[in-house]
Amino acid sequence: MESCGLIPMARKEFSDHLRSRNFLLITAVLLQAAAALVGLSLGQHPAVVLIFLTSVAVAVMIGILEVCDLFAERSLFIQRLLRKIDAKMGRIDYLKDYGALMLIPIIWIPGIALYGAPVVAWLFQYPRRISILCMTAGWVIAVIVVMAAAVGLVSLAF
Repeated sequence: MESCGLIPMARKEFSDHLRSRNFLLITAVLLQAAAALVGLSLGQHPAVVLIFLTSVAVAVMIGILEVCDLFAERSLFIQRLLRKIDAKMGRIDYLKDYGALMLIPIIWIPGIALYGAPVVAWLFQYPRRISILCMTAGWVIAVIVVMAAAVGLVSLAF
């Protein structure tokens, strides 16, 4: 008879676990790196929060880059804009060589962050793998700083 009581209890724990993951997913999309606070407050291990939020962020980055490609295929205006940007970038060698590194701090800017950085990478036509790598590095740094501030390791003064 004791095992009958364990199944509902396990079901409840599993459904609570799923609810907390779904809630973390929604807050990751809305709050971006600040969703780390929610993950920690739900009792998740910091490594789990970091991995989960990073996987969501990478999926969003890839999705935005794909949507940008779709618009570029269908819009003459965007194709002209890309040609103009490419012509201006061709004059600045270091921007073409090292410009993708600017994506690391760009992803920290509130309001641009996760949704704007892939658009910047796409507009400047940086190689996709390098862009995703740089944006992911910036994202991981941002989430770690938020988690460190949340647990009191870092005090941020604004």
